[in-house]
Amino acid sequence: MAEIKVLQNVHCEDLGIIYQVLKNYGFEPRYVQSYAGEAVPKALDDAVALIVMGGPMGVYEHARYPFLLEEMRLIEVALKAQKPVLGICLGSQLIAATLGAKVTQGAVKEIGWHKVELSDVGRGDSMWREVESSFVGYHWHGDV
Repeated sequence: MAEIKVLQNVHCEDLGIIYQVLKNYGFEPRYVQSYAGEAVPKALDDAVALIVMGGPMGVYEHARYPFLLEEMRLIEVALKAQKPVLGICLGSQLIAATLGAKVTQGAVKEIGWHKVELSDVGRGDSMWREVESSFVGYHWHGDV
């Protein structure tokens, strides 16, 4: 089975039903529990993709959570190797910061169902091709 590395930032944030979907398609998700002190790998080795999970911390809290910088380094390695990278919640913010975006604490928390508008780039992405350009999605974050 092809391995997918999964960076887990807090014990309760796991793949959920995505785990079984990946297994059904012949992938072997392998958790790296960085929140528990497990070392973030320096390379993906034979892993075919990287998934970065969520957590309550912010990208900018790397002094308190030093593993976040290591995760960003591995995200950069995966992107340079042109391996698929999926970020969920905090994971997507880590990808954005790795690519040079500024991630900061927002004025208010967004918790609940809110409208999402895809940008021109989003509409052109193959992953979003079949999704309406405007939809309602569930949010639970305080960062922008």
